[in-house]
Amino acid sequence: MINLGFIGADPTYFSFFQEIQETDIFHISLIFSEKIDYQLKDFADENGIYVTDRFEEIFLSKYKIRLLVDTTDGSPVVHRILDTKPKAMSVIDVNTLRLLTESINQRFQLEKRLLLLQKYETIGTLVSGICHELNNILMIIMGYAQLASSKASSNISSYISGIIDSCRRASNLIQQLSSFKSNGKIEKRKVNLIPLVKETIKFAKQALPENIRISLDNLSPDLYEVEADLVSLRHALLNVITNSQEAMPEGGEIHVSLYNVKLDEQFCKEYPFMEPGEYICISVRDTGIGIPQEFLNRIFEPFFSTKDLGRGLGLSYTYGIVKQHNGYILVESEPNKGTEVKIYLPAIKRDTDPRETEELEVKGSRDKTILIVEDEKDLIQVISEFLENLGYRVLKAHNAKDAINILEKEGNRIDLIMTDLILPDSFGSQVIYMAKKKRNDIKSILITGYEQKDKMISNELFDIVIYKPVSINMLANTIYKLLNHNYETA
Repeated sequence: MINLGFIGADPTYFSFFQEIQETDIFHISLIFSEKIDYQLKDFADENGIYVTDRFEEIFLSKYKIRLLVDTTDGSPVVHRILDTKPKAMSVIDVNTLRLLTESINQRFQLEKRLLLLQKYETIGTLVSGICHELNNILMIIMGYAQLASSKASSNISSYISGIIDSCRRASNLIQQLSSFKSNGKIEKRKVNLIPLVKETIKFAKQALPENIRISLDNLSPDLYEVEADLVSLRHALLNVITNSQEAMPEGGEIHVSLYNVKLDEQFCKEYPFMEPGEYICISVRDTGIGIPQEFLNRIFEPFFSTKDLGRGLGLSYTYGIVKQHNGYILVESEPNKGTEVKIYLPAIKRDTDPRETEELEVKGSRDKTILIVEDEKDLIQVISEFLENLGYRVLKAHNAKDAINILEKEGNRIDLIMTDLILPDSFGSQVIYMAKKKRNDIKSILITGYEQKDKMISNELFDIVIYKPVSINMLANTIYKLLNHNYETA
Protein backbone atom coordinates (compact mmCIF):
# COMPACT_ATOMS: atom_id res chain seq x y z
CA MET A 1 0.00 0.00 0.00
CA ILE A 2 1.29 3.45 -0.93
CA ASN A 3 1.05 6.23 1.68
CA LEU A 4 -0.22 9.56 0.33
CA GLY A 5 -0.07 13.11 1.58
CA PHE A 6 -2.47 15.74 0.27
CA ILE A 7 -1.56 19.40 -0.16
CA GLY A 8 -4.68 21.48 0.31
CA ALA A 9 -8.09 20.35 1.48
CA ASP A 10 -10.92 21.88 -0.53
CA PRO A 11 -14.19 20.26 0.76
CA THR A 12 -15.10 19.37 -2.85
CA TYR A 13 -12.38 16.73 -2.69
CA PHE A 14 -13.67 15.05 0.50
CA SER A 15 -15.64 12.37 -1.37
CA PHE A 16 -12.55 11.57 -3.47
CA PHE A 17 -10.48 11.31 -0.28
CA GLN A 18 -12.98 8.77 1.07
CA GLU A 19 -12.77 6.71 -2.13
CA ILE A 20 -8.98 6.67 -1.79
CA GLN A 21 -9.23 5.50 1.85
CA GLU A 22 -11.49 2.61 0.82
CA THR A 23 -9.06 1.20 -1.75
CA ASP A 24 -6.42 -1.46 -1.17
CA ILE A 25 -3.88 0.57 -3.15
CA PHE A 26 -3.46 3.93 -1.43
CA HIS A 27 -3.67 5.15 2.14
CA ILE A 28 -3.92 8.86 3.10
CA SER A 29 -1.48 9.42 5.96
CA LEU A 30 -1.61 13.20 6.12
CA ILE A 31 -3.36 16.30 4.82
CA PHE A 32 -1.45 19.60 4.87
CA SER A 33 -3.47 22.80 4.79
CA GLU A 34 -2.36 26.32 5.65
CA LYS A 35 -5.85 26.94 7.00
CA ILE A 36 -7.57 24.22 9.03
CA ASP A 37 -11.31 24.79 9.52
CA TYR A 38 -13.81 22.69 11.49
CA GLN A 39 -15.03 20.88 8.34
CA LEU A 40 -11.56 19.61 7.53
CA LYS A 41 -10.89 18.68 11.17
CA ASP A 42 -14.14 16.72 11.47
CA PHE A 43 -13.55 14.93 8.17
CA ALA A 44 -9.97 13.99 9.10
CA ASP A 45 -11.03 12.69 12.53
CA GLU A 46 -13.84 10.57 11.06
CA ASN A 47 -11.50 8.96 8.51
CA GLY A 48 -8.41 8.49 10.66
CA ILE A 49 -6.27 11.03 8.74
CA TYR A 50 -3.71 13.30 10.43
CA VAL A 51 -4.16 16.94 9.45
CA THR A 52 -1.55 19.67 10.01
CA ASP A 53 -0.68 23.24 9.07
CA ARG A 54 2.98 22.80 9.99
CA PHE A 55 5.13 22.58 6.86
CA GLU A 56 7.96 20.52 8.41
CA GLU A 57 5.60 17.67 9.46
CA ILE A 58 5.05 16.73 5.79
CA PHE A 59 8.50 15.18 5.68
CA LEU A 60 8.49 13.30 9.00
CA SER A 61 9.52 9.67 8.51
CA LYS A 62 6.74 8.33 10.76
CA TYR A 63 4.15 9.12 8.06
CA LYS A 64 6.14 7.23 5.38
CA ILE A 65 4.73 9.41 2.60
CA ARG A 66 5.84 8.32 -0.88
CA LEU A 67 3.51 10.48 -2.93
CA LEU A 68 2.31 14.05 -2.37
CA VAL A 69 -0.84 15.07 -4.20
CA ASP A 70 -1.42 18.73 -5.04
CA THR A 71 -5.03 19.96 -5.00
CA THR A 72 -4.05 23.67 -5.05
CA ASP A 73 -3.14 23.90 -8.75
CA GLY A 74 0.50 24.76 -8.12
CA SER A 75 0.29 27.21 -5.22
CA PRO A 76 3.54 28.75 -3.80
CA VAL A 77 3.66 26.12 -1.06
CA VAL A 78 4.00 23.42 -3.72
CA HIS A 79 7.13 25.08 -5.13
CA ARG A 80 8.51 25.24 -1.61
CA ILE A 81 7.82 21.51 -1.17
CA LEU A 82 9.53 20.68 -4.48
CA ASP A 83 12.65 22.49 -3.24
CA THR A 84 12.60 20.77 0.16
CA LYS A 85 11.30 17.20 -0.36
CA PRO A 86 13.59 14.13 -0.22
CA LYS A 87 14.33 12.20 -3.44
CA ALA A 88 12.16 9.25 -2.36
CA MET A 89 9.08 11.47 -2.35
CA SER A 90 7.23 12.45 -5.56
CA VAL A 91 4.67 15.19 -6.20
CA ILE A 92 1.72 14.83 -8.64
CA ASP A 93 -1.44 16.84 -9.23
CA VAL A 94 -4.82 15.47 -8.14
CA ASN A 95 -6.07 14.86 -11.72
CA THR A 96 -3.10 12.58 -12.40
CA LEU A 97 -4.01 10.61 -9.26
CA ARG A 98 -7.60 10.33 -10.45
CA LEU A 99 -6.45 8.85 -13.79
CA LEU A 100 -4.03 6.53 -12.01
CA THR A 101 -6.69 5.32 -9.59
CA GLU A 102 -9.19 4.77 -12.40
CA SER A 103 -6.64 2.79 -14.43
CA ILE A 104 -5.73 0.58 -11.47
CA ASN A 105 -9.39 0.00 -10.60
CA GLN A 106 -10.12 -1.02 -14.20
CA ARG A 107 -7.27 -3.51 -14.07
CA PHE A 108 -8.54 -4.93 -10.78
CA GLN A 109 -12.04 -5.24 -12.24
CA LEU A 110 -10.67 -7.14 -15.26
CA GLU A 111 -8.73 -9.45 -12.96
CA LYS A 112 -11.87 -10.07 -10.90
CA ARG A 113 -13.85 -10.86 -14.04
CA LEU A 114 -11.16 -13.27 -15.22
CA LEU A 115 -11.18 -15.05 -11.85
CA LEU A 116 -14.98 -15.18 -11.98
CA LEU A 117 -14.93 -16.68 -15.48
CA GLN A 118 -12.43 -19.30 -14.32
CA LYS A 119 -14.70 -20.15 -11.38
CA TYR A 120 -17.69 -20.42 -13.71
CA GLU A 121 -15.73 -22.72 -16.02
CA THR A 122 -14.79 -24.98 -13.09
CA ILE A 123 -18.34 -25.00 -11.75
CA GLY A 124 -19.69 -25.58 -15.26
CA THR A 125 -17.50 -28.65 -15.72
CA LEU A 126 -18.66 -30.01 -12.35
CA VAL A 127 -22.31 -29.27 -13.18
CA SER A 128 -22.00 -31.04 -16.54
CA GLY A 129 -20.79 -34.23 -14.89
CA ILE A 130 -23.49 -34.10 -12.21
CA CYS A 131 -26.22 -33.49 -14.81
CA HIS A 132 -25.05 -36.51 -16.81
CA GLU A 133 -25.34 -38.78 -13.75
CA LEU A 134 -28.72 -37.30 -12.77
CA ASN A 135 -30.06 -37.91 -16.28
CA ASN A 136 -29.13 -41.59 -15.99
CA ILE A 137 -30.82 -41.88 -12.59
CA LEU A 138 -33.97 -40.08 -13.79
CA MET A 139 -34.27 -42.37 -16.80
CA ILE A 140 -33.98 -45.43 -14.55
CA ILE A 141 -36.74 -44.09 -12.26
CA MET A 142 -38.98 -43.25 -15.25
CA GLY A 143 -38.31 -46.66 -16.79
CA TYR A 144 -39.23 -48.67 -13.71
CA ALA A 145 -42.27 -46.45 -13.14
CA GLN A 146 -43.51 -47.13 -16.68
CA LEU A 147 -42.87 -50.84 -16.28
CA ALA A 148 -44.86 -50.80 -13.05
CA SER A 149 -47.62 -48.76 -14.69
CA SER A 150 -48.12 -51.41 -17.37
CA LYS A 151 -48.81 -54.02 -14.67
CA ALA A 152 -50.54 -51.89 -12.03
CA SER A 153 -54.24 -51.49 -11.32
CA SER A 154 -55.95 -48.24 -12.31
CA ASN A 155 -56.05 -46.84 -8.74
CA ILE A 156 -52.22 -47.20 -8.46
CA SER A 157 -51.46 -45.94 -11.97
CA SER A 158 -52.32 -42.35 -10.99
CA TYR A 159 -49.58 -42.43 -8.33
CA ILE A 160 -47.10 -43.78 -10.84
CA SER A 161 -48.05 -40.99 -13.27
CA GLY A 162 -47.15 -38.53 -10.51
CA ILE A 163 -43.68 -40.08 -10.29
CA ILE A 164 -43.21 -39.77 -14.06
CA ASP A 165 -44.41 -36.14 -14.10
CA SER A 166 -41.98 -35.30 -11.27
CA CYS A 167 -39.16 -36.85 -13.29
CA ARG A 168 -40.04 -34.57 -16.21
CA ARG A 169 -39.94 -31.52 -13.92
CA ALA A 170 -36.55 -32.61 -12.63
CA SER A 171 -35.41 -33.05 -16.22
CA ASN A 172 -36.36 -29.43 -17.00
CA LEU A 173 -34.31 -28.23 -14.02
CA ILE A 174 -31.34 -30.31 -15.17
CA GLN A 175 -31.55 -28.71 -18.62
CA GLN A 176 -31.34 -25.29 -16.99
CA LEU A 177 -28.39 -26.40 -14.85
CA SER A 178 -26.53 -27.84 -17.83
CA SER A 179 -27.00 -24.59 -19.75
CA PHE A 180 -25.06 -22.85 -16.93
CA LYS A 181 -21.75 -23.82 -18.58
CA SER A 182 -22.41 -22.08 -21.90
CA ASN A 183 -19.40 -19.73 -21.35
CA GLY A 184 -21.18 -16.78 -22.88
CA LYS A 185 -22.04 -18.57 -26.13
CA ILE A 186 -25.58 -18.42 -27.42
CA GLU A 187 -26.84 -21.99 -27.77
CA LYS A 188 -30.45 -21.94 -28.90
CA ARG A 189 -32.84 -24.84 -28.70
CA LYS A 190 -36.60 -25.22 -28.79
CA VAL A 191 -37.88 -24.56 -25.26
CA ASN A 192 -40.98 -23.74 -23.28
CA LEU A 193 -40.36 -20.56 -21.29
CA ILE A 194 -42.78 -21.32 -18.43
CA PRO A 195 -40.21 -23.17 -16.23
CA LEU A 196 -37.58 -20.50 -16.95
CA VAL A 197 -39.83 -17.57 -15.99
CA LYS A 198 -41.16 -19.32 -12.87
CA GLU A 199 -37.66 -20.22 -11.65
CA THR A 200 -36.38 -16.69 -12.37
CA ILE A 201 -39.22 -15.14 -10.36
CA LYS A 202 -38.58 -17.63 -7.55
CA PHE A 203 -34.92 -16.59 -7.50
CA ALA A 204 -35.80 -12.88 -7.67
CA LYS A 205 -38.16 -13.18 -4.66
CA GLN A 206 -35.24 -14.29 -2.51
CA ALA A 207 -32.97 -11.48 -3.78
CA LEU A 208 -35.41 -8.55 -3.72
CA PRO A 209 -35.82 -6.43 -0.56
CA GLU A 210 -38.87 -7.13 1.61
CA ASN A 211 -40.66 -3.94 0.50
CA ILE A 212 -40.82 -5.10 -3.15
CA ARG A 213 -43.29 -7.79 -4.20
CA ILE A 214 -42.94 -9.72 -7.48
CA SER A 215 -45.65 -11.92 -8.98
CA LEU A 216 -46.53 -13.87 -12.12
CA ASP A 217 -49.95 -12.48 -13.02
CA ASN A 218 -50.72 -13.68 -16.53
CA LEU A 219 -49.61 -17.01 -17.97
CA SER A 220 -50.95 -18.54 -21.19
CA PRO A 221 -51.70 -22.23 -20.52
CA ASP A 222 -51.12 -23.09 -24.20
CA LEU A 223 -47.91 -21.08 -24.48
CA TYR A 224 -45.95 -21.49 -27.72
CA GLU A 225 -42.31 -22.54 -27.69
CA VAL A 226 -39.30 -20.47 -28.80
CA GLU A 227 -35.79 -21.06 -30.13
CA ALA A 228 -33.81 -19.69 -27.21
CA ASP A 229 -30.72 -19.86 -25.05
CA LEU A 230 -31.90 -20.38 -21.47
CA VAL A 231 -28.88 -18.82 -19.78
CA SER A 232 -28.86 -15.53 -21.68
CA LEU A 233 -32.66 -15.13 -21.48
CA ARG A 234 -32.54 -15.69 -17.72
CA HIS A 235 -29.87 -12.99 -17.42
CA ALA A 236 -31.90 -10.64 -19.61
CA LEU A 237 -35.04 -11.11 -17.49
CA LEU A 238 -33.11 -10.67 -14.23
CA ASN A 239 -31.58 -7.49 -15.64
CA VAL A 240 -35.04 -6.03 -16.33
CA ILE A 241 -36.21 -7.03 -12.83
CA THR A 242 -33.13 -5.38 -11.31
CA ASN A 243 -33.89 -2.15 -13.20
CA SER A 244 -37.43 -2.26 -11.83
CA GLN A 245 -36.11 -2.77 -8.31
CA GLU A 246 -33.83 0.26 -8.58
CA ALA A 247 -36.76 2.36 -9.81
CA MET A 248 -38.58 1.66 -6.52
CA PRO A 249 -36.30 2.82 -3.67
CA GLU A 250 -39.33 3.13 -1.36
CA GLY A 251 -40.74 -0.28 -2.37
CA GLY A 252 -43.46 -1.34 -4.77
CA GLU A 253 -44.66 -4.16 -7.01
CA ILE A 254 -43.31 -5.98 -10.06
CA HIS A 255 -45.85 -7.80 -12.24
CA VAL A 256 -44.60 -10.39 -14.75
CA SER A 257 -46.73 -11.79 -17.58
CA LEU A 258 -46.02 -14.46 -20.19
CA TYR A 259 -48.43 -14.94 -23.06
CA ASN A 260 -48.91 -15.60 -26.77
CA VAL A 261 -49.55 -12.58 -28.97
CA LYS A 262 -50.14 -12.02 -32.68
CA LEU A 263 -48.69 -8.79 -34.07
CA ASP A 264 -50.75 -7.63 -37.04
CA GLU A 265 -49.98 -5.16 -39.83
CA GLN A 266 -51.70 -2.33 -37.98
CA PHE A 267 -49.56 -2.80 -34.87
CA CYS A 268 -46.35 -2.98 -36.94
CA LYS A 269 -47.21 0.29 -38.70
CA GLU A 270 -46.87 1.95 -35.30
CA TYR A 271 -43.55 0.13 -34.77
CA PRO A 272 -42.11 -0.22 -38.30
CA PHE A 273 -38.97 -2.05 -37.08
CA MET A 274 -41.16 -5.03 -36.04
CA GLU A 275 -42.42 -7.82 -38.31
CA PRO A 276 -46.00 -9.18 -38.15
CA GLY A 277 -46.40 -12.71 -36.84
CA GLU A 278 -46.84 -14.95 -33.81
CA TYR A 279 -44.76 -14.05 -30.75
CA ILE A 280 -44.35 -14.83 -27.09
CA CYS A 281 -44.38 -11.71 -24.92
CA ILE A 282 -42.57 -11.46 -21.59
CA SER A 283 -43.88 -8.37 -19.83
CA VAL A 284 -42.31 -6.84 -16.70
CA ARG A 285 -44.33 -3.95 -15.22
CA ASP A 286 -43.34 -2.03 -12.09
CA THR A 287 -44.88 0.69 -9.95
CA GLY A 288 -41.67 2.72 -9.78
CA ILE A 289 -40.73 6.33 -10.45
CA GLY A 290 -40.92 5.90 -14.23
CA ILE A 291 -38.71 7.31 -16.96
CA PRO A 292 -39.04 10.88 -18.30
CA GLN A 293 -40.06 11.00 -21.96
CA GLU A 294 -36.85 12.79 -22.97
CA PHE A 295 -34.82 9.77 -21.78
CA LEU A 296 -36.88 6.97 -23.41
CA ASN A 297 -34.88 7.11 -26.64
CA ARG A 298 -31.61 6.65 -24.74
CA ILE A 299 -32.42 3.80 -22.36
CA PHE A 300 -30.70 1.16 -24.55
CA GLU A 301 -27.40 3.04 -24.59
CA PRO A 302 -24.58 1.30 -22.65
CA PHE A 303 -24.04 2.80 -19.17
CA PHE A 304 -26.96 5.20 -19.60
CA SER A 305 -28.96 5.59 -16.41
CA THR A 306 -31.65 7.92 -15.11
CA LYS A 307 -30.05 7.47 -11.69
CA ASP A 308 -27.10 9.50 -10.44
CA LEU A 309 -24.61 6.85 -11.45
CA GLY A 310 -24.87 4.41 -14.33
CA ARG A 311 -23.46 1.21 -12.85
CA GLY A 312 -23.36 -1.04 -15.91
CA LEU A 313 -24.68 -1.90 -19.32
CA GLY A 314 -28.28 -1.46 -18.12
CA LEU A 315 -31.03 -2.29 -20.61
CA SER A 316 -28.52 -2.35 -23.48
CA TYR A 317 -27.49 -5.81 -22.22
CA THR A 318 -31.09 -7.05 -22.41
CA TYR A 319 -31.53 -5.38 -25.81
CA GLY A 320 -28.49 -7.24 -27.17
CA ILE A 321 -29.77 -10.62 -25.98
CA VAL A 322 -33.25 -10.01 -27.40
CA LYS A 323 -31.77 -9.06 -30.80
CA GLN A 324 -29.67 -12.26 -30.76
CA HIS A 325 -32.99 -14.11 -30.49
CA ASN A 326 -34.45 -12.15 -33.45
CA GLY A 327 -36.86 -10.49 -31.06
CA TYR A 328 -37.94 -6.99 -30.12
CA ILE A 329 -38.16 -4.97 -26.91
CA LEU A 330 -40.57 -2.11 -26.19
CA VAL A 331 -40.59 0.17 -23.15
CA GLU A 332 -43.56 2.25 -22.01
CA SER A 333 -43.22 4.59 -19.04
CA GLU A 334 -44.68 7.61 -17.32
CA PRO A 335 -43.02 9.53 -14.47
CA ASN A 336 -44.43 8.49 -11.07
CA LYS A 337 -46.65 5.83 -12.67
CA GLY A 338 -44.15 3.08 -13.43
CA THR A 339 -42.57 1.33 -16.40
CA GLU A 340 -43.47 -1.69 -18.50
CA VAL A 341 -40.84 -3.59 -20.51
CA LYS A 342 -42.17 -5.99 -23.16
CA ILE A 343 -39.91 -8.57 -24.78
CA TYR A 344 -41.26 -10.18 -27.96
CA LEU A 345 -39.70 -13.47 -29.13
CA PRO A 346 -40.68 -15.30 -32.36
CA ALA A 347 -42.98 -18.18 -31.45
CA ILE A 348 -42.94 -21.79 -32.57
CA LYS A 349 -46.27 -23.55 -32.30
CA ARG A 350 -45.94 -26.51 -29.97
CA ASP A 351 -45.74 -30.03 -31.28
CA THR A 352 -47.95 -32.73 -29.86
CA ASP A 353 -47.39 -33.02 -26.12
CA PRO A 354 -44.88 -35.84 -25.51
CA ARG A 355 -47.29 -37.33 -22.96
CA GLU A 356 -49.94 -37.58 -25.69
CA THR A 357 -47.44 -39.45 -27.86
CA GLU A 358 -46.68 -41.82 -25.00
CA GLU A 359 -50.36 -42.68 -24.61
CA LEU A 360 -50.43 -44.06 -28.14
CA GLU A 361 -50.04 -47.81 -28.47
CA VAL A 362 -46.42 -48.87 -27.96
CA LYS A 363 -45.38 -51.20 -30.76
CA GLY A 364 -42.68 -53.84 -31.00
CA SER A 365 -41.40 -56.52 -33.39
CA ARG A 366 -40.83 -60.20 -32.64
CA ASP A 367 -38.37 -60.73 -35.48
CA LYS A 368 -35.89 -57.95 -34.59
CA THR A 369 -32.69 -58.08 -32.53
CA ILE A 370 -31.35 -55.08 -30.62
CA LEU A 371 -27.90 -54.70 -29.04
CA ILE A 372 -27.82 -52.32 -26.08
CA VAL A 373 -24.41 -50.98 -25.02
CA GLU A 374 -24.64 -49.19 -21.67
CA ASP A 375 -22.43 -49.29 -18.56
CA GLU A 376 -25.25 -48.33 -16.16
CA LYS A 377 -26.57 -51.75 -15.07
CA ASP A 378 -29.97 -50.57 -13.78
CA LEU A 379 -30.62 -48.57 -16.96
CA ILE A 380 -29.72 -51.41 -19.31
CA GLN A 381 -31.89 -53.74 -17.22
CA VAL A 382 -35.03 -51.58 -17.34
CA ILE A 383 -34.71 -50.83 -21.08
CA SER A 384 -34.02 -54.43 -22.05
CA GLU A 385 -36.93 -55.75 -19.93
CA PHE A 386 -39.33 -53.24 -21.52
CA LEU A 387 -38.17 -54.10 -25.06
CA GLU A 388 -38.33 -57.84 -24.36
CA ASN A 389 -41.95 -57.38 -23.22
CA LEU A 390 -42.60 -55.88 -26.67
CA GLY A 391 -41.17 -58.98 -28.35
CA TYR A 392 -37.65 -57.84 -29.26
CA ARG A 393 -34.66 -60.09 -28.81
CA VAL A 394 -32.25 -58.03 -26.71
CA LEU A 395 -28.48 -58.48 -26.39
CA LYS A 396 -26.63 -56.58 -23.63
CA ALA A 397 -23.07 -55.27 -23.39
CA HIS A 398 -21.64 -53.14 -20.57
CA ASN A 399 -18.56 -51.97 -22.47
CA ALA A 400 -17.15 -51.66 -25.99
CA LYS A 401 -15.11 -54.88 -25.78
CA ASP A 402 -18.18 -56.98 -24.95
CA ALA A 403 -20.17 -55.22 -27.69
CA ILE A 404 -17.54 -55.97 -30.34
CA ASN A 405 -17.40 -59.63 -29.23
CA ILE A 406 -21.19 -59.87 -29.63
CA LEU A 407 -20.92 -58.24 -33.07
CA GLU A 408 -18.33 -60.85 -34.09
CA LYS A 409 -20.68 -63.69 -33.15
CA GLU A 410 -24.13 -62.29 -34.02
CA GLY A 411 -23.44 -59.31 -36.26
CA ASN A 412 -25.59 -60.67 -39.12
CA ARG A 413 -28.65 -61.02 -36.88
CA ILE A 414 -28.47 -57.60 -35.16
CA ASP A 415 -30.88 -55.04 -36.60
CA LEU A 416 -30.14 -52.08 -34.32
CA ILE A 417 -27.45 -50.95 -31.89
CA MET A 418 -28.32 -48.53 -29.10
CA THR A 419 -25.28 -47.17 -27.24
CA ASP A 420 -24.22 -44.61 -24.67
CA LEU A 421 -21.72 -41.95 -25.72
CA ILE A 422 -18.93 -42.74 -23.25
CA LEU A 423 -18.19 -46.34 -22.28
CA PRO A 424 -15.72 -47.60 -19.64
CA ASP A 425 -13.16 -48.67 -22.27
CA SER A 426 -14.02 -46.61 -25.37
CA PHE A 427 -16.72 -44.52 -27.08
CA GLY A 428 -20.09 -45.58 -28.44
CA SER A 429 -19.11 -44.08 -31.79
CA GLN A 430 -16.26 -46.60 -32.03
CA VAL A 431 -18.71 -49.49 -31.59
CA ILE A 432 -20.98 -48.11 -34.32
CA TYR A 433 -18.01 -47.50 -36.62
CA MET A 434 -16.89 -51.15 -36.24
CA ALA A 435 -20.45 -52.40 -36.78
CA LYS A 436 -21.09 -50.34 -39.94
CA LYS A 437 -17.73 -51.32 -41.31
CA LYS A 438 -19.07 -54.88 -41.48
CA ARG A 439 -22.72 -54.09 -42.23
CA ASN A 440 -23.61 -50.65 -43.51
CA ASP A 441 -27.37 -51.24 -43.18
CA ILE A 442 -27.34 -51.74 -39.40
CA LYS A 443 -29.39 -49.09 -37.59
CA SER A 444 -27.92 -47.06 -34.74
CA ILE A 445 -29.16 -44.88 -31.88
CA LEU A 446 -27.01 -42.79 -29.58
CA ILE A 447 -28.66 -42.28 -26.19
CA THR A 448 -26.73 -39.83 -24.05
CA GLY A 449 -26.98 -37.60 -21.01
CA TYR A 450 -24.52 -35.07 -22.41
CA GLU A 451 -25.48 -31.73 -23.94
CA GLN A 452 -26.89 -31.48 -27.43
CA LYS A 453 -23.95 -29.39 -28.66
CA ASP A 454 -21.20 -31.50 -27.11
CA LYS A 455 -18.35 -31.78 -29.61
CA MET A 456 -18.12 -35.55 -29.03
CA ILE A 457 -21.61 -36.08 -30.47
CA SER A 458 -21.51 -36.77 -34.20
CA ASN A 459 -24.71 -37.19 -36.18
CA GLU A 460 -22.78 -38.71 -39.08
CA LEU A 461 -22.44 -42.16 -37.46
CA PHE A 462 -25.81 -42.35 -35.73
CA ASP A 463 -29.23 -42.56 -37.35
CA ILE A 464 -30.85 -40.94 -34.30
CA VAL A 465 -29.50 -39.10 -31.26
CA ILE A 466 -31.70 -39.22 -28.13
CA TYR A 467 -30.99 -37.19 -24.99
CA LYS A 468 -31.58 -38.61 -21.52
CA PRO A 469 -33.85 -38.76 -19.71
CA VAL A 470 -36.41 -40.06 -22.20
CA SER A 471 -39.47 -42.13 -21.40
CA ILE A 472 -39.05 -45.77 -22.46
CA ASN A 473 -42.45 -45.57 -24.18
CA MET A 474 -41.12 -42.85 -26.48
CA LEU A 475 -37.84 -44.73 -26.88
CA ALA A 476 -39.71 -47.91 -27.90
CA ASN A 477 -41.83 -46.04 -30.45
CA THR A 478 -38.70 -44.39 -31.88
CA ILE A 479 -37.04 -47.80 -32.26
CA TYR A 480 -40.13 -49.21 -33.97
CA LYS A 481 -40.28 -46.33 -36.45
CA LEU A 482 -36.57 -46.57 -37.23
CA LEU A 483 -36.67 -50.32 -37.82
CA ASN A 484 -39.74 -49.95 -40.03
CA HIS A 485 -38.25 -47.10 -42.11
CA ASN A 486 -40.77 -44.63 -40.73
CA TYR A 487 -38.38 -42.17 -39.08
CA GLU A 488 -36.42 -39.24 -40.47
CA THR A 489 -32.83 -39.96 -39.46
CA ALA A 490 -30.25 -37.44 -38.21
